[in-house]
Amino acid sequence: AALKRRETFATSGSRMRIRALASQTPFPSNICEQLAAGRSPIEEGLVDGVPMGGTLNVSGTGPYIVAYAIQDPGGEEAGIPLQRLELIKTWANKAGELKQQVLKLAENANAPQPNADCSIQQQGPEQMCAVFHDTQFNADTGASYYARALENNSCRWTTKMCTAKGV
Repeated sequence: AALKRRETFATSGSRMRIRALASQTPFPSNICEQLAAGRSPIEEGLVDGVPMGGTLNVSGTGPYIVAYAIQDPGGEEAGIPLQRLELIKTWANKAGELKQQVLKLAENANAPQPNADCSIQQQGPEQMCAVFHDTQFNADTGASYYARALENNSCRWTTKMCTAKGV
């Protein structure tokens, strides 16, 4: 189903779940709760918009974008809580130069660092959600957006191996 909705992405590490929706009109005030409950507001006809990967024809005051992420549920080891939710906006200016802007939507400002033995404190949110309205949108140049979720810092696999072996 996600392939049909063009809501797929690649990762070489954690398997966080992330969704982004865009609309010309403001989202309902409970959009984050709807996403957290596993609803598909666009497919259910509750929101007029497009999912991540879609094309939204924008006129007026710029698009509204909601980004939602949930931490990797983990496996043998628990998943790592989320540290930050960002929206990356890309566009070309009138001279054709590519531009990029990273917008911080939500953050766990007190995210802990891994302990010396690489163990992780399970502090922080399992989910993050935020709505952004791009009031700087220029219909003449257009823009593309993608959501990015970052976990709390953790040790690299090589550091974990060395620590386990006492190196």
